[in-house]
Amino acid sequence: MVYMQRRKFFFSAVIIIMFFSSSLFIESEIICECIVIPGQIAFSINLMSIFKENDMNNEISIIIQDKLPVIGIGVEFHEITHWGNVLPRTSQYSLIDFDFIPTYAEGGFDLFAYEHPFELDYFPPGLIFDYRNIEKYDSIFFSQYINPLYDTKAWQYFSTFDQNERTLFSYELQEILYEDLPSIPIYNPRELVFLSFDVAGFDENLFYSSEIRADKWYGSSDGWFNYSLPVSFREYNYFTKENGKDLLWINSVYGSLFRRAQETKYWESFLASNYSYTEIVDWKFNVTVEINPEAKFSDGSSVLAEDVKYTYELLLSPEVGATDYNLLKTVFASNESIIAEDSTTVKFCFEDISNYPLSYLSHGIIDKSYLEPFISSYGYSIFDEQPLTGNVSDALVRSCGPFKLDYINKNNNETLLIPNPYWLEGELSSNLTFIKMEDPEEAFIDFLDGKIDILDNLYTEYLLEQIHDFTPMYHIKFIDIPFTYELAINMKHPVFGTGELTPVGTPTAAKYIRKAISHIIPRENITFDFLRELGVPSVSYIPKACVGHNKNLDPYVYDFDIAAQYLKEAGLAACCCRTLNPTQTGNRTILIVTLFSLISVSIWSQTKFKKIKSEKT
Repeated sequence: MVYMQRRKFFFSAVIIIMFFSSSLFIESEIICECIVIPGQIAFSINLMSIFKENDMNNEISIIIQDKLPVIGIGVEFHEITHWGNVLPRTSQYSLIDFDFIPTYAEGGFDLFAYEHPFELDYFPPGLIFDYRNIEKYDSIFFSQYINPLYDTKAWQYFSTFDQNERTLFSYELQEILYEDLPSIPIYNPRELVFLSFDVAGFDENLFYSSEIRADKWYGSSDGWFNYSLPVSFREYNYFTKENGKDLLWINSVYGSLFRRAQETKYWESFLASNYSYTEIVDWKFNVTVEINPEAKFSDGSSVLAEDVKYTYELLLSPEVGATDYNLLKTVFASNESIIAEDSTTVKFCFEDISNYPLSYLSHGIIDKSYLEPFISSYGYSIFDEQPLTGNVSDALVRSCGPFKLDYINKNNNETLLIPNPYWLEGELSSNLTFIKMEDPEEAFIDFLDGKIDILDNLYTEYLLEQIHDFTPMYHIKFIDIPFTYELAINMKHPVFGTGELTPVGTPTAAKYIRKAISHIIPRENITFDFLRELGVPSVSYIPKACVGHNKNLDPYVYDFDIAAQYLKEAGLAACCCRTLNPTQTGNRTILIVTLFSLISVSIWSQTKFKKIKSEKT
């Protein structure tokens, strides 16, 4: 009996040992894993950027240069240069050796970091505009971005007359660009303006373009808004305006059919009471405008259709030298394009489709019955005269807007606007004075003393130093500027453009590389540490200041792991072989279980054996 028990124990032990031994010989799977090794170069490119004296963008372009090698993109050469060297490689590339803009090594470009200006009304470039040569300077154009879906949405955006509908198309366009990244947005710049607590109704979104709505300001306790700026007005005739700051007084004095609304920045009726469109046919369409019967000039006379037509005839006359002459000639073929249908109805015949057509109907209207005799007597030379003086007196600036020009003194650099008593929305209660003060410290002291109500954004560098010390004493307004500092991509580049020279060999692989580049740019660090709050991380290609900016998108986060994952999916990660993976881990588990089983069985067997032996004894 004892013999039989010993045999059972021996047999069990042999089975356990065999099981344990076999587990040691289970084959371990050796797998290879691809990882991104920081600093290991997969391919190299050439980078271009624009040089400006004492400009922070010079340092930002160096940051981009230093970050690219981290994800394996070597920078063979970084050309920090001027536009004269950049334009022949981008928007002015001569299509001789290639019928497209090639890589930098072939005379084109690879990556180009620069600050891209926009209008408040975004113009969507695309393939459909290629043959018309419209907006060729736009980076998406010289990036050679082609996407039929984008082109379809761009046409819908471009051709709709409904502003809410246009905004929805704008959102869709940005979502497409956000995904495809033919341009990588980095940041949008900002500037500062200081306001006293007496100033309310001030919309900083319209401020940078000088499209202020001073008719919306209120709160002045003494009946004056004193505005300080460090430069003089160059022109006192809006037909030949040259300086953007001139628009501060021009847009406050001259009434126009349409003006931008505060906050939305949509075009809305100003002197118009109603308007309608005809359908676009062969790129042509009409806009018919009804003039508000309450619209009057500052002498009480009504604004008539003949005043509107005459104003546009002057704007379209090359002898006048109007600043917007070339712009208007793109849509209005001649004086016959503006038709006074009756005393309060004007039809504008657009000869070419235009983005935001109401923007062309935002020019200040002059009084024909008053100005025309002066032109007949003195010719177009009157446009060179200072208003309120000489032969023309106030003929050039007779107002149908909220204010009228009352006083100009170039010696003490002051310009005074007073309310138009016949303004259709009711007479305003405050005067508006523009005062030139070159010394920012002097202007700031007067501001603290209550002599100045508004400090212009041209004082930004000085005002930035005053933010934290004087914050409770005034309103600080950060002004979003319609610029994007971006990294333009050559979409014909064989690696991150077309993807044909990636290991995967697809356009999707190229897009993954562009996404990796976007994720390796430290936007937060750039805007806060370098720009000192005078910039915000860019979310989409269209700047935050523009009409239709998509607020639902988030900036690409700075994250090496995300960038590395995209490069891995593009096939640009280094591969290494390892054995510590699920199969080997499983073997270890079997080994531990087996060993535990052996010990348990052994203990059980020894106990059982001793019990048998004891019973026998």
